[in-house]
Amino acid sequence: MPLTDTELRNTLRAHTGRFGSPIALLHQTGEITEHTHGDLLKRAHDLDLDGRDHEADQLRDAAEYVLDAGCRPAVEGWAARP
Repeated sequence: MPLTDTELRNTLRAHTGRFGSPIALLHQTGEITEHTHGDLLKRAHDLDLDGRDHEADQLRDAAEYVLDAGCRPAVEGWAARP
C-alpha cells in the first residue's frame, strides 16, 4: 500500500539532514528532484549498516513513493496534506 503524504513526512522527519538536501526539501515542501531517490536509498543503506533495518525499510518505501510521484516542484499546502 503506498504511503500517504503524512506518512511520508513522518518517515522523513528524522532523516532530513542538512538544510536544502533533497530529503529535507521533500520533507518540508514536497519537492522531488533527480537526487531525492538516490539520497533516500543511500540513507537506507547507511541505516542497514547500523542495524536499523525497520527505519531503512521505511526509507525504501519513501523511495518508492518518489519513483511513483516523479520529479516535481514544491507542493502548495504540503504540510497540511493528509
